[in-house]
Order: sequence, then structure tokens, then C-alpha cells
Amino acid sequence: MTLKNITIGVYVDDVPVVADVVNYKWFLDTLTKFFKLTDKGIMKRCLGMDVVQTIVDHKLVAVKLHQFAYINDVLERYGFQDCHSVQTPAIPNTYLTLDMVDYSGQIKDHKLSKISIDTYPSVVGCLLWISLCTRPEISQADSQLSRFVHKPCLAHLTAVKHVLRYLSGTKDLGLHFKSSGNNIPITYSDATWGSDPDSQRSMSAYCVLMYGACISWHCGLQKSVSLSTTESEWYALSECVKETSYINHALGQFKFSGVKDWSSEAMLIKEDNQGVIKIATGEVKYKHQKHILLRLAFVRESIQSN
Repeated sequence: MTLKNITIGVYVDDVPVVADVVNYKWFLDTLTKFFKLTDKGIMKRCLGMDVVQTIVDHKLVAVKLHQFAYINDVLERYGFQDCHSVQTPAIPNTYLTLDMVDYSGQIKDHKLSKISIDTYPSVVGCLLWISLCTRPEISQADSQLSRFVHKPCLAHLTAVKHVLRYLSGTKDLGLHFKSSGNNIPITYSDATWGSDPDSQRSMSAYCVLMYGACISWHCGLQKSVSLSTTESEWYALSECVKETSYINHALGQFKFSGVKDWSSEAMLIKEDNQGVIKIATGEVKYKHQKHILLRLAFVRESIQSN
């Protein structure tokens, strides 16, 4: 028997396996000789994520990852199972700061709320896990909320409750991958400029799409203050290129999509800042601090290698 690639993920005692039937049976028979295993069949749930596989004519055509059950549990834990939903993860036109006073907000606090200053860190932890696994659209709101874990005020609690209300109306949303989708990763990079009122630092964000859904994403504060929009966008792009390079290497290791060497394949990155695009392609020279020049060299090297 000729064995093909078997992809194995290990988290403590949970071992998801990606393989065809023949290879999976060989893998299971081999490991049961050395370990006591429980075969749970086709994956339906893993690490708080629900996995829904759509099979047509014995072929996998779609996979949806969502956290309906986990979100329900979080909402019930903090008394938001019957709350009114909202349309956005964050309260519009509201900037959270460390020393802000309480504000009335557009929505009154839920009477059954069990959230307090003491439980704030645990709630934010739950929200971070949700955004990390299946809900990239709440990453920006969660990134803000996590900055105040050490000293939250009532305004921060109101913002946390707003995210919970948003999740209560969007519990069934998740990542929907389709076999008919684009099998070449497409990456989007963006940044704000000096948007954090406390540190004046900018926020970087990127997302990588493949087969119709996100396979990687990030949203967070930059590690230094940017002196221009171009510098802020450049910082975000360099972080994006690092993630794209990692994904490129990983796909090559998996021998994904039948491409033997992904390291030679150029991956598409979408950038909307014209100054950054011209600097990256060498059309414009850029003289600035050393940390920016190093990121410039890294991005240009990545462009030239592909």
C-alpha cells in the first residue's frame, strides 16, 4: 500500500487527523498497537469549535467552523442569553481609554448582567478565544478591551457587554470554507494612524483568505509610535509579509494543492496605501529610522524572491 500525506494536529489528548479513509485506517491501526485510543469518527467538535462538513457524492465540498455552543455557554454564564442584539461588535464613535469616565452609551445595561470589575478579565478571555478561533470581525474590539484588564472601569464594562450583545445575534456565524474557492492565499493589510488615545500608537491588521474564508488574521497595537500614515501602513505590511511567508512555507510542507514547492510561488498581498506600494517596489526612496529601514529591506527582499 502506498501511503499519502497524513496531517496530524496534537493538542494535549486531542488528535485531529486529515487523511483519506485508507490512510486513516492505517494510522489508527498503527497507533493502537502502542497507545489506548478512542476513535470518534468524523470530527464534529474540537477545542470549543463546531465542525460541520458537507459531503456530496463522497467528496468534501465545504467545511464550516463556528462556536454556536460555546457562545451560548458564555452568554448564559454572564446573563446575556435573552439580551437584545446589536449590529456592530464595538460601540460606534467611542474610543476607550485608561482614565475615561463612565458614559451613558446608546444602549442601557442589561438588568440580568453578571459582569463586574472582578469578572471583566474572564469575559475578555472568552471573547479573545472566540475571536482567535472563528470570529475575526470582533478582533479589533477585543484588542481594545484586553488593554484594560488590569484596571477596567464602567465604560469598559459597557463595551464588553456590547460585544456580547453582538454575539447573541450572530451566534451561527463562522468560517465557511468551500472547495470551489480560490486555493491561492490572498492577504489584506491595513493600519490606522495614532488611533490609540493613551499611547498614540497605531493599529495594524491583516487577514489571509483561502477557499473563501480567513485562515489567519491579526489586529493589534503597533510596538512603536508611527510618525506618518505611510510609516504606520509600512509597519503593518511588514508584519503581514512575515505571516504570509510563514503560511507559504507551511503550505509547502503540506504539499498543498499539488504544488511541489510553494516557496517559489508568489502570494498576493493587497495594500491600499500608494506611498507604501511605491516604496516597496523601489519607485520611491525612503530615508528614516533604522527600524523602518530594516522592515523595508525585509519586504523588498520578499518581493524580489517571488
